Amino acid sequence: MSAELLIRLPDYFPSLIDAMQDGFVLRGTDGTIAEVNRALCEMLGYDRSEMVGTRPPHIWWDDGDRERYDDAVERFIGGEVAQERLDFRRRSGERFPALVSSSPLRDAEGQIIGFIGTIKDMSEWTRTEERLQFQAQLIDQVAAAIVVTSPDGTISLWNRGAEQLFGWSTAEAIGRIGFDLFARQVPRTLSDDVLASLRAGDIWDGEITACRRDGSRFPAYMTDAPILDRDGSLVGIVSVSVDITERKRVEDRLALQYAVTRTLADAQTVEDGIHQILRTIGEQLDWQAGGFWSYEPAGNELRCADFWSAAGIDTTALRQANVDRTFH
Repeated sequence: MSAELLIRLPDYFPSLIDAMQDGFVLRGTDGTIAEVNRALCEMLGYDRSEMVGTRPPHIWWDDGDRERYDDAVERFIGGEVAQERLDFRRRSGERFPALVSSSPLRDAEGQIIGFIGTIKDMSEWTRTEERLQFQAQLIDQVAAAIVVTSPDGTISLWNRGAEQLFGWSTAEAIGRIGFDLFARQVPRTLSDDVLASLRAGDIWDGEITACRRDGSRFPAYMTDAPILDRDGSLVGIVSVSVDITERKRVEDRLALQYAVTRTLADAQTVEDGIHQILRTIGEQLDWQAGGFWSYEPAGNELRCADFWSAAGIDTTALRQANVDRTFH
């Protein structure tokens, strides 16, 4: 059957398959190898004469994976178009991973007259996969949120830190636009400026108001770094974000303490000092209104000694309610 199959093939067929970079094998309907190309011979380390005319099991099969080979051959010879990851063994004894693809070869009447297969050496690809997997594991151990996007913001990497910080799972985030998930509060003008800096090859960092999945907002410190191709064009963005809520609390508390101390030092009277402290606290903490209550031992009373409200807010009724109220 193998000889008959070769007779049907055009004269240029050997030259055609020898031009292929991947290994190629042509089998008859009984699984006998009718032809192989140069790439397959070099991949396995065997001469063409050692391979043509042989049937499974082959000498390049790994002894420990016989059942998988038998299953693949059965599917291939059954006419199924399929791919299979298998391990082969070179003449030198070295094992290597391969991606094997097979499909039936049919004549003009649609009858199967043989099978064509390709074998791709996946050694380098496997090493790359292992390296990427190791890098991904390292990224997942980082406490910060690490997000990789395309220049248009489409998310391609979302680590465990991003899941914890923003509340979206990796499966939910991949393929989405990062701006919509966690940076909705960032002004578009700032976003455009950041992108311009990244296209120029610069790193941008700064504070933003970030969003969680539940809608809550928090201060974050973000660093964006460009991923450039060989031509210097922006092909991706790496963003690292950390929650700085606690740091902001400490900063605000220290700023408030300093402001209150300075206000007390500048006040001419106790009453003036109380009003200035109330205003300082309100402005520092972004209050809309606030009151200062004092205790008078003589009457055993708690009264509103002063009231403050932010500019532009009508608090007339609230002010009067506080001033008129006395607790005994």
